[in-house]
Amino acid sequence: MSCRALLPAARAARAALLLAWATAACTLPVDPAAPEAPRAARSTDRVASDAQAPGQSTPDRTAADAPASDAPGLAEAAGGGLDDAWTGLHGLWADELTGAPPFVPRLEVLVALDGSGDFCSLAEAVAVVPAGTRVLVGAGTHEGNLRIDKPLLLEAAAGRPTLQARDGPVCFVDGGPLLLRNLIVRAAPGAAALVVASGDVDTDRCLFAGSDGDGLQLSGSATRVRLLQSSVTAAPCLGIDLRDGARLRLQDSEISRCGTALSVSGGVLDARGGRIATNRIGLLASGPGSSELHGTWFWSHGSSAVRLAAGAQATLREVRIRSPGGLPGVLVTGGAQGLFEGCTITGTPAEDDHHTEGMTRDHVATELRDGTDHHILTGLVTIEDGAHPTFRDCRIESALGHGLLLRRAGGSFERTTIAASVFYNVFMEDGADPLFRHCTITTAGENGVFAWLDAAGLFEDCTLQANGAYTEDRNRWAQLVLCEGARTRLLRCSIVDGGGAGVVVSGFGTTGELRDCEVARNGGVGLTIAAGAAPRVHGGSLSSNADNGLWVTRDGGGRLHDVTCSDNRRLGVRIDVQSHPRLERCRIERNRGGGLLVRRDSQPQFVECVVNANEGHGLQVDFDGRPTLERCTLAGNQGLGVFVAAPGEARLVECAIEGNVAGDVEAEEGASVFRGGSTGGR
Repeated sequence: MSCRALLPAARAARAALLLAWATAACTLPVDPAAPEAPRAARSTDRVASDAQAPGQSTPDRTAADAPASDAPGLAEAAGGGLDDAWTGLHGLWADELTGAPPFVPRLEVLVALDGSGDFCSLAEAVAVVPAGTRVLVGAGTHEGNLRIDKPLLLEAAAGRPTLQARDGPVCFVDGGPLLLRNLIVRAAPGAAALVVASGDVDTDRCLFAGSDGDGLQLSGSATRVRLLQSSVTAAPCLGIDLRDGARLRLQDSEISRCGTALSVSGGVLDARGGRIATNRIGLLASGPGSSELHGTWFWSHGSSAVRLAAGAQATLREVRIRSPGGLPGVLVTGGAQGLFEGCTITGTPAEDDHHTEGMTRDHVATELRDGTDHHILTGLVTIEDGAHPTFRDCRIESALGHGLLLRRAGGSFERTTIAASVFYNVFMEDGADPLFRHCTITTAGENGVFAWLDAAGLFEDCTLQANGAYTEDRNRWAQLVLCEGARTRLLRCSIVDGGGAGVVVSGFGTTGELRDCEVARNGGVGLTIAAGAAPRVHGGSLSSNADNGLWVTRDGGGRLHDVTCSDNRRLGVRIDVQSHPRLERCRIERNRGGGLLVRRDSQPQFVECVVNANEGHGLQVDFDGRPTLERCTLAGNQGLGVFVAAPGEARLVECAIEGNVAGDVEAEEGASVFRGGSTGGR
């Protein structure tokens, strides 16, 4: 006998029996010592047998007739415990549970649209059945709004049925616990598919499809939800809105084609595995609350894959983030903090970006440099406005803009690689003050690190290598550029093998410090100080660069202590255009173009320096240069020890000038040399 054939009186009798069963089940306490009772027959078997027409027979339906499932039903609970399904749900929050429900549910019903089940309407079944019922949902599309305030299990009887409503949320939960398994929940226009105001909800292999509103809305400190191998899709606003103390665990689930996949504002998110793809924003975390993600894969279009704002706290471990051309994969702003550990953040290769389809990466780089809109010059990772995240053991690579952009913010980077950006690997401005330890910054198309507008920052034990890959002018780009008031410090860093210059420090008010750094084998000048800059360089070396080791020009200054400048293809040190640096205890050796060149009204000071074995002159002065050397040694150079061209002037105080191949001291007519206490020369 089908439910469609039931007379109204019989249906009323069935409802009365179910309500009576619910009252008894929910009020009788469980005796843990009592033996397990046999499973009761489904209530509608009894109702149908009472209501069947004469001459008809109704076969008994027992548990053996129920559709097979990969997890046992609630009716199998015994001895005051929970069945496997409920245990799986509650086990997620075991540290917060106070105990099992005070009843043992023993009922299973079937909802079938064709009338072959216990109910034709899912909304009616949910309203009528007692707490703890396992509701099997038959194939097809089930219309109606579900309000759930008691423990229930809703599970597909076969296939993957759809639940939907004409308006309002399809499923509103204010109680529970609720377990949804293998269902499609399709939102009505302007409404959410699932709203949880309180209670525990567990979903297993479910699909939540949006319309023009949100997918899931989770709020309240009494709300705890898990999505296991489930999907949320096509919600143009928020895929999941998590707020006000609600807790969400995502396990191997997917959120796609949403405006913002995950919005966390005061909620607690725990995501393991899964995929957040083709959303405008992947994760938006703001305000109080916390987010923790492990092994999740992000791929977003249109904006940030991960955005932390307004003081948000988040932890991402072993997360992969892929962001299309020039857009931020990660944006941290508004005082937010976060930990990124073992993450890979990658710009989309050109062949995967519809804006650059069919173009090689070099072609893309050329197009961008030759007139693309300035908005492309964002960072694959952008940190701004007081944010201070930590990146540890991460990779930031293949950005079509900058790799890392810091603006009015800090951050800590440990053992992190930033590589292969079209423009700059690291761009710092407006007082940015990050810390880099044991990081590698490599193969940028233009500058490796660029700091300006009062940017500070500290690099410790870092490697800047092979940046400036797209340069044709060997001094156009550099591995490190400090300008316009930057005061960045580098300690024990290696700045090597660049396509252009090694380090450029430029602009009045620009200071900065290099301590015990190696600047070697770069395609241009090792260290350039220009336009009023005055850095401090302590220890380390400027060696084997394809141009000068040190070039100070246009009113450049600064102090260099205990620096070795050797084996450069041109001069060891060139100082010109009214510059005035001070070098103390430095060694200028074996440079191909000569040791020191001072010209154009520059007035440098050299104190206790050794200028030795250079292929040209030890010191050459011309065009009004006026250097002062105190207690220096100039010996073994292939040219003259000192050569002064008119109208230059050199002051040699207590210097040793000897053993130079072409002679020790020579001055043209009109030039002058003061040798107070110096030895050697004619």
